Amino acid sequence: MKRISLIIVLVALVNCYSQTGSFFSAENKLRFANSLYNEGDYIRAIEEFREVYKTIPDDTLLFKTARAYSSLNRYSEAEDIYRSLLGNNRLNTISTINIFADKLRERDIASFERLLNDRLVYPDTGYLQVNKMKHILEYEALLPDTSIYIDFTDSQLPALRNLYSLRQNAVTKSPATAAILSAVLPGSGKIYTGDYSDGITAFLANVLLAYLAYDNIKNERVYRAVIFSGLSAWFYAGNIYGSYASAQIFNARQQQTISVNVYSLLKKLNYFLPEL
Repeated sequence: MKRISLIIVLVALVNCYSQTGSFFSAENKLRFANSLYNEGDYIRAIEEFREVYKTIPDDTLLFKTARAYSSLNRYSEAEDIYRSLLGNNRLNTISTINIFADKLRERDIASFERLLNDRLVYPDTGYLQVNKMKHILEYEALLPDTSIYIDFTDSQLPALRNLYSLRQNAVTKSPATAAILSAVLPGSGKIYTGDYSDGITAFLANVLLAYLAYDNIKNERVYRAVIFSGLSAWFYAGNIYGSYASAQIFNARQQQTISVNVYSLLKKLNYFLPEL
């Protein structure tokens, strides 16, 4: 009997809170949505923000919804919302910056560059932060003593200088040089690109095949001579091409290392996003 009475009391309390709006109020729902967002439960946070927006049509809720979409890598949905906020004086700048930041998160440099010419998305607001992103992407053209450093804070400069130093000191290999070296001495082109094991293997294989071809020609073993001469020529040509490709691979790896550092720096600096 007491248990039934307790259940009746709890139901009555819930009904009371529901009728007065204190328990299921928009404010409480908003607190719950923000809690979900802060915990990284973005899918449920989006649902709650949209529900609260029906009662409290605050554009800040739309902005947080867009941020949640970005965190889920659903960038096109986020961009649609950010664009809808570009006319909001309070959220215009931060929405602009987030649109550009998402393009870099996607590694969509082509779209990032196109947006730079879109005056709707890229007005004067947000210029400094977007320009910083642009400078980091264009690190190849900058020098350590460039005046562009004045756009960055003292805490940002060390990482930025390290990035530029990495690019300026990057070693590249000439594919043409690698090919010529291997044409002169098989395997030397691979050694030039740092591929020592392949270089030594290529040298030994070419020497062995050339010797076998010569030995069979000398002893007038025509059939074997043709076979080993063909193999020797094939390995020789393949070694030249392989050295050329090895230099290209070496350079691509160097570029990839720099690219990883670029995006790591952007992420570390949080894409220069201001706090809402």
